[in-house]
Amino acid sequence: RDWPFWKLNALYAKMYNDSALARATYDRYGVNILIMPIPKTQQTPYGWVDVLADFLPASQWALVYIDQVSVVLLRRVPEHAAVIREFEYQRLRPAIPSTTWATPDAQTVAEVDRCIALEPHVPHCLLAKATLAVHTGERVLATEYLRRATHALYTVMQRRSSNGEALLVDIEHLRAVLATGPPLVPPVPP
Repeated sequence: RDWPFWKLNALYAKMYNDSALARATYDRYGVNILIMPIPKTQQTPYGWVDVLADFLPASQWALVYIDQVSVVLLRRVPEHAAVIREFEYQRLRPAIPSTTWATPDAQTVAEVDRCIALEPHVPHCLLAKATLAVHTGERVLATEYLRRATHALYTVMQRRSSNGEALLVDIEHLRAVLATGPPLVPPVPP
C-alpha cells in the first residue's frame, strides 16, 4: 500500500520538522484531508507547543475527529463546510496537556462531552473532562474521569502513541490537585 508513494519518503521526513514546507506541500499536491497520528508532545522553556496549530493553522484547517491515537483535519474549502460546521473541535487540543487549555466555558464543555460521546475511550477527552470537573469543584467526577483516562492511557501506550507525555503530565497534575485540593493551575515547564 505504501509502494506507490516511496518517492515521497524523503520529502515527508523533511516536512515532519518544517511546518512551512508541510503547508507548501499540502498546497502543491492539493491535500484537503489529513488523517494522522496525534503529534508528539513538545515542551519548550516557554511552555507547550501545539504542533497541530503550528503545522495546520485553524484559519485553514479544522480538527473534526479524534480517537486514541489519531486526528482528522479538513482543509477549509467549500466542499467541507457542512462537515466542519457540524463536527469541528475549536477548543480541543490533543497535542498538549488539557490542564493548559480546558476551561469550563460552554463551548469547551460541549466539545469535550461530544468527544467522549463519540469515542468514550479517548484519554485526551477524558482528561479534559477531569480538568473541567476540577475547575468546577466536582472532585468525585474528576476522580472518576481521571481513573477512566488512566486506564485509556495504558491502551494508548500499548499502541505506542507518540504523545503519551502530555497525557502523563495531565494525569500526574490532576492526581496532585485531587490529593491536596489546591486550585487548578497549569503546569509550568521545567
